Amino acid sequence: MLSRKLISLLTAVAVSGGLLAAPATAETTSQVVEQTDADKHPVAYNGIYVMHGETATSTPVEGTDLPAGTVVTLEEGAAVESLRAEGWDISLTDNVLSVTPPVTVDGNFEIPLLVTYPDASTETVTVKVGVDYYVDIPGWVMLSARLLGSSEPLWGPHFSPFGQSSAAKALDESSRLE
Repeated sequence: MLSRKLISLLTAVAVSGGLLAAPATAETTSQVVEQTDADKHPVAYNGIYVMHGETATSTPVEGTDLPAGTVVTLEEGAAVESLRAEGWDISLTDNVLSVTPPVTVDGNFEIPLLVTYPDASTETVTVKVGVDYYVDIPGWVMLSARLLGSSEPLWGPHFSPFGQSSAAKALDESSRLE
């Protein structure tokens, strides 16, 4: 335990040495930062889901306000060039992106767009593209799906635990008329 004299001595040294002095005050300065057009008008494009070999388009999300003089282009670089090398047809006209993936691809891809505003500020926007492929379903599978999706029972009109089907009722009524 510290003695009272030692505590008094340490307190005096701390106060006289400036250890407990008032904190220094700093001047506050303010700087006005103007927002660029890119900050004021963020752009987002709708995603695309397309079957391979077909064409789909994407436009800016509804409510996007682009100032007059804004130019949207495909961003030059490896991403777009590698897609084109795979056989993609990619074009951008009047802010509408049009893509046609080749029949050899499926999966998720991204296409970067460069938005250049009238004040020369820029923004990169990525359009997500999901590509799927048609499945060649054999005829017997389609027939089974139609039968399973049918409202008529599969085991016949007279053996249905749910009552007689409409086809069976019509057959029964026609046989009674004869």
